Amino acid sequence: MEITESNYETYYPDTILTIIRAPAWIAGLSFVIGTLLFVLQIMDFGFSDLMIIGFVFVIIAFIINLTALGILLLLAYIHREYRKKILIHTSLLLINIPIAILYLFILFNF
Repeated sequence: MEITESNYETYYPDTILTIIRAPAWIAGLSFVIGTLLFVLQIMDFGFSDLMIIGFVFVIIAFIINLTALGILLLLAYIHREYRKKILIHTSLLLINIPIAILYLFILFNF
């Protein structure tokens, strides 16, 4: 039987489902908040502290994402039978790195 999105619940235990879904939530939330701060900065409402708030967010998001990455790598080691699936979903956390670099490049060069 092939595993698809529709039959995840019947194939994976609840703990593994939570582990598999966590990176998407963390990466998605980081992306949404970061993009919102980026757009607000680009629109320039005259709120001078927005750049500082953005940098603080980047530092906090980096710490949270790095911690989550470490925990997920450890869980992939512990749950060896689900390692590939956990690592594939864990890679979602790394997608925000080039996006953050692009946002910083745009902010500092335009």
